[in-house]
Amino acid sequence: MLDKGYSRQQLAIIYGVGVSTIYRYFPASKKS
Repeated sequence: MLDKGYSRQQLAIIYGVGVSTIYRYFPASKKS
């Protein structure tokens, strides 16, 4: 979903997970 323009913060809100969890699955080095 990151490739659709959602920020990690938005995904965290959508899925109800912590931003740190988002970064664990989508490392910062993997920027769109």
